[in-house]
Amino acid sequence: MKLRACCLLLLFAGCTAAFRSSSGGTTARDGVSSGTSNSLYFADRGGLLTRAGLVALGLVGAMGSVQDVKNESHVTNNYDGTVTVVTKSSGTFNAKNAQEATDILNAASDPHQNFGGLTGGLEISSTKLGGDTSGWMFEFGYAYAKTFHNRWGFEGSVKLMFGGETLHDRMIKTFDTSTSETGVVTMMKGDASYKYFGLPVRVGVTYRVSPVAILQPFVKLEPNWYPRQRTLSIDLDPSPWHFGMRLTAIRFLYVELDARFSQLRESALGYGLEVGVAF
Repeated sequence: MKLRACCLLLLFAGCTAAFRSSSGGTTARDGVSSGTSNSLYFADRGGLLTRAGLVALGLVGAMGSVQDVKNESHVTNNYDGTVTVVTKSSGTFNAKNAQEATDILNAASDPHQNFGGLTGGLEISSTKLGGDTSGWMFEFGYAYAKTFHNRWGFEGSVKLMFGGETLHDRMIKTFDTSTSETGVVTMMKGDASYKYFGLPVRVGVTYRVSPVAILQPFVKLEPNWYPRQRTLSIDLDPSPWHFGMRLTAIRFLYVELDARFSQLRESALGYGLEVGVAF
C-alpha cells in the first residue's frame, strides 16, 4: 500500500525535465580554456529528489547528535620491538538532535507528507550529449512564488547545491620553473575539474503576457565555498553569476536564455540555453 502511494505521489508531484547547454569559460578556473557543456536536468517538488535531499539532511543531523567526541589512545610496549595502540572514542549523545533527525527521516518516507515549497534537483552532464563536460550536481532547498495583481509576480529560491564536473580536453596554462629560474608558461591539453559546494540564490520577476505565456527576467548567484589548493596559494573554483530571461508558453513549455560570468575575467564569460517542461 505504501509503495502504491509513493508511485501516485511521483505521478502527481510537480516536476521539471529539461535539456541544458552552456558555452564559454564561466566554470573554468584561471588558465583553463572555454568549452561546451550539455546536460539533462530533473527537479521535483515533493518527489523522489526532494525526499533524497531530506534523507541527506536527516543523516547529517543524526551524525551531529553525537557531540564533543574525544579520542584517547593507549600505547602498550610488547617488548619484542612492537607496540600495540588502542584508541577509544567517547562523546555526548544529544537526544533532541537525534529525535529531530529521526523526524526528518520519517517525513522523507511518508507519502502523505506535505513539503510546502521544498524542492530537489539533479543535473547530469555527459559528453554523449555533445560538448566536452561530464559530471553531476545535486540541489535541495526552498522555492517560493507569488502573483500580484493578476499579471505581475515574483519567484525566488534558495538551495544547497553540491557536485562536480570534469572539463575534458581543455587547453590548460601552467607555470613551469623546472628548467628556468624565471619560469616558463606552457600550454597543454588535458582535463580540468570544477567542484561546487554552495548556496545558489535565484530571484525573478514574472509578467503574464497572456493566459498561457509568462515572461521572467531573473538573476542567479552561485557563491562557491569549495576551496582548491594550488601551488602558490589557495584559490576558489568559480562562482557563476547568471542574468537571463525565461519564457513559459503553452503553460508548461519554457525556454531560458542567460549570460553568465565569474571572477570578472573576460575569459570567464559564458552563455546558457535551457529548454524544458515544468508543471
